[in-house]
Amino acid sequence: MSKYIINGLARIMAGRYIAGDTLQSVVACHRRLTKNLLYNSSSSYNSNRNNVYSNNPNKIGLIIDYIDEGTNPELYNNECVNAAMLDTTHTLGYRVPIMVAVKASGLGLLPTSDIEEIKRAIDKLDIICEAARMSGNKVTIDAETVAFQPVVDMLTNTVLDRHMTRVYYDRSDIDSVSENDNKNVKLSQMGDTHIYKTMQMYRKDSVNELNEFISQYPHAGVKLVRGAYYNEDYKTGYLHDKKEDTDRAYYRGTRMLYNNTWGAKGQYIIASHNKDSVYDTIKMEYMKEPNYGNRNRFNYAQLLGMGDELGRAILRVEINDMVLYKYVPYGPLDVAVPYLVRRLYENWKMLKYIKP
Repeated sequence: MSKYIINGLARIMAGRYIAGDTLQSVVACHRRLTKNLLYNSSSSYNSNRNNVYSNNPNKIGLIIDYIDEGTNPELYNNECVNAAMLDTTHTLGYRVPIMVAVKASGLGLLPTSDIEEIKRAIDKLDIICEAARMSGNKVTIDAETVAFQPVVDMLTNTVLDRHMTRVYYDRSDIDSVSENDNKNVKLSQMGDTHIYKTMQMYRKDSVNELNEFISQYPHAGVKLVRGAYYNEDYKTGYLHDKKEDTDRAYYRGTRMLYNNTWGAKGQYIIASHNKDSVYDTIKMEYMKEPNYGNRNRFNYAQLLGMGDELGRAILRVEINDMVLYKYVPYGPLDVAVPYLVRRLYENWKMLKYIKP
């Protein structure tokens, strides 16, 4: 079988889960997502097309992930900067909420990287975050394996120290801010949260780590996931032994975020295909809680090609400030296909990884 046939089959298989090989293909993917999630005639959602919210394509956001696997850090950095500056207004006629997923491994780091290598990666990430802030976009820093996570934490926290915003104070309030809080105040950068840390709740230390993080960075964004590296990490002893323990940790995580006094609109992302977690968070935030000031903190996210029925259900909750993000990978086919196989395998394992 010729390589052209193999590549053609691989491209067809990848088409459901990967946008394509260029950033332009990611933008085109949003058109397909809009048609599938908002206007799919097979969905009961179609019956509500006269509703302004249901016809609003900018309620579907993109988390853009360039697939590189650490082979070319400079190219990876350039692709992330370009994604961070992306504005779809001219190409689509409307502005899509954009987040850029950044991996420490993509920036050229390893678990064994020395301090100078980490500093160089911090400077690269700093540029990506600044490009996103100036363009009205956001950055999510992905979690990695247990061995890699200390490097990711150092990278994330250092960049947050540089960029952390404080949206609740104006100049007249500064005298009332405690000394501990002053490091988070940058008057020149008043605005929404634009940097998100990914917390993996299948780790046994996840609840304590999340509590410590939001105590230190109460205005930072958080993307809450169950975890994506089970195959690499299940023998480390850091992961929960039962699925129920992961579910409980995730549940506790949503409550901790919700109860964060400084939580702002869209500050947290529930990145999950678990219906119970999604419906529970929506119910907690929009249907039961009488304190209206606490609403609109959560957005939601699923992988491209997965969870579309759940995505439609989320979009049927007609809350004007809520965004459903789709995690959209793109990149060269020879890298994207192995990535896709591993990602699908991990998701299959995550459904089965723990016995009751």
